[in-house]
Amino acid sequence: MSSFGQNSNLSSDKAIEEFEIINEKLNNRIVEQDSLLKEIKNEFGQLKRENEMSKTALELNSNTFGTISTYFSVIAILLSIIFIAIPIINYFLVLKPNQKIVSKVENLETEVLEKIEGNFENYFENLRKKKTQSIISLLDDRMRISEVTNYFLINDSDNLEEKDIIKLINFVNDNPDIESFDASILNSTIIHSGFNIVEKHYKSIFEIEDEENYEYGIKYLVAENFSEHINYIQKIITANKKGHHLLIDFYKHISETYLGHWDDKKAPEKREIGISYVKLLFDNDKVLEGIKDDEIPKTFGLEKHPININVINQNPFLRETKYYEIYLKEEDKKYK
Repeated sequence: MSSFGQNSNLSSDKAIEEFEIINEKLNNRIVEQDSLLKEIKNEFGQLKRENEMSKTALELNSNTFGTISTYFSVIAILLSIIFIAIPIINYFLVLKPNQKIVSKVENLETEVLEKIEGNFENYFENLRKKKTQSIISLLDDRMRISEVTNYFLINDSDNLEEKDIIKLINFVNDNPDIESFDASILNSTIIHSGFNIVEKHYKSIFEIEDEENYEYGIKYLVAENFSEHINYIQKIITANKKGHHLLIDFYKHISETYLGHWDDKKAPEKREIGISYVKLLFDNDKVLEGIKDDEIPKTFGLEKHPININVINQNPFLRETKYYEIYLKEEDKKYK
């Protein structure tokens, strides 16, 4: 307990001693600041006097300052010219030559890419052609016909040559009993190939009256410039014993391809083509004269015309045709 009291007294004495030292230092600092303020006051007075003297000197030497001002203005103009000239010099001596180099590099890059692209296209086309040729060779084995038709069902046939089309034509002629699906795919491939031999093949179907293949002959004539073939079509309809049936078959295919029906409507521009094709037939005086003694087609199992009231209502332009006046008008009246 006494030890604690002694320690407390020592701490107090030390604190008093430190306080006295700090107080003395503060007093000394105050004295120093007071002396400093006096000196500043004296110097301020001196500066005021010198300022008055400088003012007089400036007034006397205003011409000198004018000269200096002009000098600095000239320097400023020169600096401005330099700042403008440097970018121009930089463009003509550095950037423009570099742009030529960049342009050459870009052109070279384009040429390289075009060459690579061209080589790739050639490679791909050669590969596709080899595949097509290997598929065509399968026609030598009738049992592999499904491989051929499946290939042409999902792949373009634009790389077929005329000899390939001749092989397809010979195959369908020699194998009339193949499945209808296979026959349809092969005939579609032939029809859209564009070779002259194709026209001769499909027109021969009508000339030999191959009724089993009329469907494909009609598809060809409708698909390939129908209006240009109208004189030929007129001829085969009027010459055929069942010309009226043939006329309706043409109508059905045109309708299926271009007109559509209630659940398969075609685009307006496509319908316009179909309407023009139908009118070439249904307003054709020679066709109508040629079929006047032919049997009138009937819907299978019914004694009604295949172009019934529903078909007419979906295609009201039919009421404007000559064919309608002769064969459809009486039946149409029953529903009005």
